[in-house]
Amino acid sequence: MTKWNDLLLINNLKLNQNLFVTPVMKKNKQQLGQFIFLCALIIFQSCATSAYDKLDTAINKAIRTKNDVDEAEWNTIAGIVGADSRHFPELTSADGRVDNVKLTRYIIDYANGHRRNSAAPVVFTPLTDKQKTARTHFKFYFENSYSMDGYVKGNTSFEAAITTLLVLVKNYAGQENLHINFINAKIYPGTGIDISNFAQQLEPGSPVYNVGGKDRTVSDLNRIYRTILDSTRSGVVSVLVSDCIYSLGKDGDTEGRLDIQKSLTMDAFLSRLKSTPISTICLKMTSEFNGKYWDYQNRPVNVADLKRPYYIWIIGPAGETEAFYNYLKPTQLESYNNSFVMTYTSDNPVPYYTFLKETGRIGHFTSDRSSSEFVHSIEDIGSDKGAFRFAVAVDLSKLSPDESYLLDKRNYQLTEGYILEKIEKAEREKVAKRDWVTIERSTATHVFTITLKSNSSVRDLSVTLRKQLPEWIESTNCIDDSDISANSGKTFGFAKLTEGILNAYNRVSDKQSAFFAITLNLKK
Repeated sequence: MTKWNDLLLINNLKLNQNLFVTPVMKKNKQQLGQFIFLCALIIFQSCATSAYDKLDTAINKAIRTKNDVDEAEWNTIAGIVGADSRHFPELTSADGRVDNVKLTRYIIDYANGHRRNSAAPVVFTPLTDKQKTARTHFKFYFENSYSMDGYVKGNTSFEAAITTLLVLVKNYAGQENLHINFINAKIYPGTGIDISNFAQQLEPGSPVYNVGGKDRTVSDLNRIYRTILDSTRSGVVSVLVSDCIYSLGKDGDTEGRLDIQKSLTMDAFLSRLKSTPISTICLKMTSEFNGKYWDYQNRPVNVADLKRPYYIWIIGPAGETEAFYNYLKPTQLESYNNSFVMTYTSDNPVPYYTFLKETGRIGHFTSDRSSSEFVHSIEDIGSDKGAFRFAVAVDLSKLSPDESYLLDKRNYQLTEGYILEKIEKAEREKVAKRDWVTIERSTATHVFTITLKSNSSVRDLSVTLRKQLPEWIESTNCIDDSDISANSGKTFGFAKLTEGILNAYNRVSDKQSAFFAITLNLKK
């Protein structure tokens, strides 16, 4: 109920007082005033109670299956308080702003009062105004070796996407924290660059772009990565824009030389990961290409009007990199195709998940109702003509991979004897009516439909989302680009490059090999 409606109701009470007040009240204006005030107080308290109910529901949803309140959940909770601050005087300052300290205390007190034998939740802490001024520095590295000239000749999608990216970074981190460099054999800091006309300066003949002289003939990708990784540290996120083509020279076995380059890529990232928990994000983009293309034997060929892939790499401390990635919304960039996220995590948090009673079910089972929030165990399982199928709702909202990766069944590993039939977004029309009530009360975002193989016995089930190369990387890869017109959408050696980086992450810790694993208990 809004303040405006409160005032209207009180006003109506005054205008129509003769309809319901007693003769005694008419004779006593003071009593009448007290009566109207009491009515107004009841109305206000009713609205305030409703507001706190809404706040408590949001807090309960955040801590129902875990013991923390993350940034997104904090923003939702704080948004409830900030949008109706007059009903939360204990949680706001005099000017109506949310008091972060008081709200955090309220969340902790609520959790302690509604859960038994649980530690106080870890609550996300927003940056103070002083901390916000110490923003992340973004160092851009545009590869400007001769192989990149074809992307910047004329008006291209490459130039449009890069301009958008720079504008977004400027608004995210501030102009003073945006540092533009060109990179080939060395790093050449950009000077006097204005984002508003940067696209016009990205031309092969432009003095801004054409820096490095003979160094532009060198395109040593592993040297570039090592140089960038060496400059990446706390408070610094590096962004590399490159065609990501290994230069092998003319002699020797192609596969063998690619494997050597892959090992060197792994070494560059492994050396950095041992000291700094960085995240690496790869965005595949597409642009027009007009100019010389050098194939894997270093032979140049002139091409025109080809659509060629290029890549934006975002590398930096895990928290800062992923925060920017969430802000970026890469799918809105011009000519975006795909993404792949490699993260360093000290732990693999278990997402919310629960069996669904009816959705996709073949056969029957009884749910273990030891918890009112979720079902992790079922028993008394029976098949229907030898078939048994069930569905599980899972919260995938906190995971870094894009939607195509999350929906690809090949990225999941299940206990032997079970088949993952399909993964779908949790939508009302795809879920049984009773199950939708469960999903609406939870944080679940996707539904997994799972079948027991006909000749398999019932056993506990583990579902793991593995960290592996997504399908689009293999379809982008080629090992012979001598006919570039026939392979215009592919990148020479790209699968080896990404394998090298992923191998580095997997070798740092066995916890890097999966995004999560959940366990479901099934008893005959």
